[in-house]
Amino acid sequence: MQCSICTLDKPTITCVSCARITLWKQRYDLLLRTTARDALSDKIHEHLESPSGQTATQQRESAQLKLTLHEIRGRKASLATAREAAVVRVEELRRENERRRAVLEGAMGLRDQLEAEVSSVQRETKRRISRSKTLHGRIAEARGYLCREAAGLYGLRQKRRKSGRVEYVIGGVAIPNYLTDLNTHPHQQIATSLSHLSHLLLLTAHYLSLKLPNEILLPTQSHPFTQIRGTLNARHTVTRPLSLPAPLSTLSRDNPASHTKFIEGISLLAINIAYTCFTQGLEINDVDAVCAPGANLWSLLVSRDTPVPAFGRMSHGSCLGNLATAGRMAGMARFRVGFKSVVEKVRNTLQGETIVADWDLVGDVLGGGRNAAAGGGTDREVDGEDGGKGGREGRMPGWTRIRAPGEER
Repeated sequence: MQCSICTLDKPTITCVSCARITLWKQRYDLLLRTTARDALSDKIHEHLESPSGQTATQQRESAQLKLTLHEIRGRKASLATAREAAVVRVEELRRENERRRAVLEGAMGLRDQLEAEVSSVQRETKRRISRSKTLHGRIAEARGYLCREAAGLYGLRQKRRKSGRVEYVIGGVAIPNYLTDLNTHPHQQIATSLSHLSHLLLLTAHYLSLKLPNEILLPTQSHPFTQIRGTLNARHTVTRPLSLPAPLSTLSRDNPASHTKFIEGISLLAINIAYTCFTQGLEINDVDAVCAPGANLWSLLVSRDTPVPAFGRMSHGSCLGNLATAGRMAGMARFRVGFKSVVEKVRNTLQGETIVADWDLVGDVLGGGRNAAAGGGTDREVDGEDGGKGGREGRMPGWTRIRAPGEER
């Protein structure tokens, strides 16, 4: 059956007839293949139901089972090999574990032994430190006792005059204060007191195991008087006397070089005494205080009112309280009294006293002149009236400025 639509030549299906015509070939091929499949299925069922078919099936199944069994055996062999390797690995790991356990046990044993030894050493160290501190305290007490006994044997005393003035005596000889007594005490007394003071300071430094900044040289055949060796600057080490052959005023006028050396020597001795006091906890850091060596040494060795808690504990010859350690040296850096400042202070004081003494001498001279003028004043006035010149001749001249020794014109 045809229609006007089917007669048209178009690529798409537009009606039932066109669809039937288009699909007929595919339907026919499908029918042929389905028929062939059914026939083949019937043949297979017949073959399977026959004895030959069952045998072939069994053979195929047997071959399949053999193949599977072979695969299983191969897998079993590989598993056995892997198991043997695993057993060997386990044995190796077991041996390694045992070795590590032995090493660990040995290390733990060594650690326990080390801890025991460390504890023993710590206990022994604490015990020895305690004994050292106790011994150091006893040594400090012994040092203090020796120093005080030496001071007592040398007769280091403090005397108060009725005027209220305090003097310090060693061996029955007054110790001069550099700022007040050098021009008033006899030169033999000054030399004797400085010698005794040097001996006592040297004994004190020996008992305390101190290294003094300036070396004291005791009398020998080559030099019969006490001397002191010190450093004036970074490159020059000099030896200065602590003896005085003549009064300072005479020495400054006749021998200025010896006068300067003596001032430098007593300044070095004063710095030694101040340094000794500073190391033992008695801080003396002022130039005026340094210039009183007798008071400083008495405060350190004899006085009971001045607390010196570190007396005998600081030295250069012991482990505890060693002044050569970094911490102690940092503490000793606070001792800032310099040699030049002490020398200048003493020199200026002596020059001032010399100037005052010269002015007093001029005053005495002028006082005597005024007394003489008062005794003969009437005659001078009469002479003046007669001659016109006696009045001027009777007047005394005014004050005269006298230069100090070494002062420039």
